[in-house]
Amino acid sequence: MKRMGLLFLICLCLLIIVACNQKNNDDVVAEIEYHKEGNVIKITQRDTVNQILNILESAQKNKKVIDVGKTDEKIVVNYSSNVIKIFDLYIDFDKSVGMVVMESDSNYAYELSSQSIKDLKIILKGT
Repeated sequence: MKRMGLLFLICLCLLIIVACNQKNNDDVVAEIEYHKEGNVIKITQRDTVNQILNILESAQKNKKVIDVGKTDEKIVVNYSSNVIKIFDLYIDFDKSVGMVVMESDSNYAYELSSQSIKDLKIILKGT
C-alpha cells in the first residue's frame, strides 16, 4: 500500500515537471543557432518588436542576411546556412507597431513607425 502511494506521488511530481517545462517551451517562438559557437538565442512572445530588433541586430553583426520576407502569419528570415539556421519569427499581429529594415553595407538601420503590424514592410537592400 505504501509503495503504491509512493509510486503515485513520484508520477504526480513527474507530470508537474513535464507540464512546467511544456509551458516554457510554448513561449519560445524562434531560435537562432550559431553553428560555430553553438550558442542559441531564443525569442519569446513577451519580447517587444524593439527587443526582437536588438536580438536580430546582434545576431547578424558581421553576417550577411540573404532574404527577408513576410506572410500573413509570420516573418521569415533566411540566413547563410553555415552561420545561422533558417528560422521563422512569429509576431503578434495585434500590436500597433510596424517596422522597416534596411541594409547599408554591413550596417543595419531599423525604423519603427506607428503603422499596424499588418502593414509591415521589410526592405532588404544590397544583398
